[in-house]
Amino acid sequence: MLDHEHNRTTGISEIEDARQQYLHDFNTAIQSAESKGIEKGSRVAQVTTLVRILAKRFGQVPQAVVEKLHATNDFDRLSQLTDLSLDCKTLDEFDAAL
Repeated sequence: MLDHEHNRTTGISEIEDARQQYLHDFNTAIQSAESKGIEKGSRVAQVTTLVRILAKRFGQVPQAVVEKLHATNDFDRLSQLTDLSLDCKTLDEFDAAL
């Protein structure tokens, strides 16, 4: 093989390798974004349910409580708070546990 043919083949191979790496990185980024979006959507739905339960039981839920709930990122904690929203005697009791 002549040097210029070898260089051309090597260049094409390097371009293909770079393309494959780009596609891999792109797909990884998309999967990560999708996962984060699904997780955030689930968390927002859980918070929305919590606010609905509290409103049904106690009336208007103060914005400060809603904001605290939205700031909670731990799904286990949100599950505990869902149980508490059903068991607490007052909204103040719920707020104190936040």
